[in-house]
Amino acid sequence: MLAMNVHLMNTHVPSDYAGNSQKLFSRKINYSDAPTEPVAELPDIVILLSESFFNLNHFSSLHFNVAPTPSFDREEARYGASVITPAFGGGTANVEFEILTGLRTALLPNGSIPYMQYIDKEVPTSLPNYLKTLGYETVAIHPFDGSFWKRDQVYPLIGIDRFIDKSNFENAPTRGPFVKDSALAQKILEELDSASKKPKFIFAASMENHGNYVDPNRYDTRLIHSLNAPTQEMQTVLDNYAEGMHDADQSFAALTNAVRHRSRPTLFVFFGDHLSIPLYMMEDAGLVSSDYFDLLTSKDRRTIHTVQAALISNLDSIRWPDRRFQMNNMAPEILRAAGIPMSPYWHLINAASSEFPVHIYGYLEDASGRVIPSSDVTQSSYMHTMRLLTYDLLFGDQHLVKHLNGDSQPIYAKTAAVASKD
Repeated sequence: MLAMNVHLMNTHVPSDYAGNSQKLFSRKINYSDAPTEPVAELPDIVILLSESFFNLNHFSSLHFNVAPTPSFDREEARYGASVITPAFGGGTANVEFEILTGLRTALLPNGSIPYMQYIDKEVPTSLPNYLKTLGYETVAIHPFDGSFWKRDQVYPLIGIDRFIDKSNFENAPTRGPFVKDSALAQKILEELDSASKKPKFIFAASMENHGNYVDPNRYDTRLIHSLNAPTQEMQTVLDNYAEGMHDADQSFAALTNAVRHRSRPTLFVFFGDHLSIPLYMMEDAGLVSSDYFDLLTSKDRRTIHTVQAALISNLDSIRWPDRRFQMNNMAPEILRAAGIPMSPYWHLINAASSEFPVHIYGYLEDASGRVIPSSDVTQSSYMHTMRLLTYDLLFGDQHLVKHLNGDSQPIYAKTAAVASKD
């Protein structure tokens, strides 16, 4: 218990955390990217976090007997984006936290896991809670123990109406030690196509390609083989890792095809949560310059913290507004792509994230892509905004986020223009 609570001792009340802070925030929000009017029909939204997915084509020095992810490869050029993840090798819960809350784990004590330590009350501004104000039904699906990372406790607080965990996957096929991705894809389609008058938001996280990858007998049969791994150990890891991604790619293809043939407007977001090749193996293969985190170059950090995402829709006009962003800004990217209005809170998250598109532990980039020492932005508007939001949402009385969420309807550009003249 002490280990769980030690992180709480390192959080501090911002010096300007006061009741009138919301007035300052109201002046900061830029509504220039707001839609001019409501969309004709709110689309169904599916977000699939694919465990450890990474397009290995981005490592040109690694070669395989066949392409591990051919379907994703075809879609990435037109519908892909590079996403900065706070995680490497593990920590899926922190990726979920950034996506669903808009906050950044770099603003919390290093090593903390917000799902485990900080979320013990409703998060009114979360993406699921916000979508519910627009009339959405919200569902989470994860074919593993629902108590892991306290998801069964956290999901209701962030606005998930129903959580479908492993107990709902009885007799589901497995591959290796976990439920197959194809079974998860089938469950997503069942939920998506079940009768409902409401638009649906489905947040799913896969399990099949979870580590570890060192067991040479993980799979009974294997299609993918590494051709140039520098060691036998890495050969086994890459074979297992790429095999799992091939299965994930097949599920991606099935869901992509289903979404494109649906009659209802639908958005499907597919992405990996983190890279899972051990750092020492990456050094052996020449993918990074060191196997010590403290000695990694800026290029190395970009490499190990960048994953790929695809945005698929049955609406031809849907594209990522930006082709590179951090996990915490995925929700604004999706809302903007779909023409769904954002709450003031999500406008503020988008504006702050645009100022510094990348901020993970020990690494920060400004809008031009320059690497900036964290000490140089301590007094910046970005840090001021994100610190206040993080403290208020997780530790404070939530007077700021309630002002930015509950007291306001979705904002349209025309309305914002009129309001700015008042």
